[in-house]
Amino acid sequence: MRLFSIHMWAGVLGAALLGSSFCHATEFRGELGIQQRFFSQSPLQSDQPDWQTSVYAEPEWLIDLSGIGADFTFRPFLRWDSEDAERRSADIREGLLRWTRQDWDLSLGIGQVFWGQMESINPVDLINQRDYREEVDGKTKLGQPMVSLALWQSWGTTTFYVLPYFRERPYPGRDGRLRPMLPVLQDDPIYEDDDEARAIDGAVRWNHTLGNLDIGLSWFNGTTREPLLLPVIAEGEPAGLQPYYPLLTQWGLDLLYIHNAWIWKLEAAYRDQQDEEFLTMVGGFERTLHAVLDSTADLGVLLEYQYDGRRNNTQILPQNDLFLGFRLAFNDTSGTEVLLGVTQDMDDDDARYGFIKSSRRINEHWTWDLKAWWFSTDQSSQPLYSFRRDDFVEFSVKYHF
Repeated sequence: MRLFSIHMWAGVLGAALLGSSFCHATEFRGELGIQQRFFSQSPLQSDQPDWQTSVYAEPEWLIDLSGIGADFTFRPFLRWDSEDAERRSADIREGLLRWTRQDWDLSLGIGQVFWGQMESINPVDLINQRDYREEVDGKTKLGQPMVSLALWQSWGTTTFYVLPYFRERPYPGRDGRLRPMLPVLQDDPIYEDDDEARAIDGAVRWNHTLGNLDIGLSWFNGTTREPLLLPVIAEGEPAGLQPYYPLLTQWGLDLLYIHNAWIWKLEAAYRDQQDEEFLTMVGGFERTLHAVLDSTADLGVLLEYQYDGRRNNTQILPQNDLFLGFRLAFNDTSGTEVLLGVTQDMDDDDARYGFIKSSRRINEHWTWDLKAWWFSTDQSSQPLYSFRRDDFVEFSVKYHF
């Protein structure tokens, strides 16, 4: 009900602005898509599917509200899935009213924010909740209610965030794949904060460019976006996993340094959570090889080391892991790209996972995407153990308008 109220508020705001007499010009764009997933192995649970078909729509309105000196962006997202009821969803990814002046920027509504530099994971990135129904790596985010103020100065940009409502993390449903072995009881979360989802979080980030160096410093205080999943026992049997959201204070640092064909990156976050202080970080590089094999293609080689100080926490995947990736850009008129990545657990030779992602433009309006993921481990204590039979290939066709 709380989520519906926020969506209804944003929808009413969007409708009011769309029909407003202040509206000077409107740009309408977006995409429609159909997606097919094929799983290569039989599921762990008999009620899980061998394949999934889904369709989605993500329109976007860009509105110039010159009468009040602002602009408004409204971007909803809707998906229908043939098998997983939790993927039959609707969200407002962005519903943001924005005033921009020479040395400041004020935004109000529902927005998307990204902090970080790394390819594999982004430990400093904390504003938005991740949507694990969409992508197994959590790259897709939910819209976050916010008020943000950015101050632009010669010594950098400082942005303040007030986050007045918490978004709970969505997971695939009981009938879906790519979920923990026990279903997540998403409708019954518990919080450390007495105000639960109505608690107000806060954050600040400063970023600046010094020659070839991009630097970001951030601070966050509020409810963590990463829940702990606690087992629930009913009649002596495991019934599911209940999300628990503790409070978190985090100090973050992200760096990017470019030197010739080398890009050096670092993200580090020092966290205070449940009376435990620990460091989580990712560091590495990307090296670009131009005109490989005397072609027009460029090959990027990525290497990133992932570390998390909670080494005894079996719910944390990247604790002491190494990511190796290859990014191939064909530089052709169709924009063909391929990204291949493998993450290896340095403490367990048999624990690893990998992916391949490829995309190509068919014509002005149509593109296709191909993704494949695979998971390998035989240790029940590994977070990957729940996905050991969930290797899949996903093919999408998208129409852009």
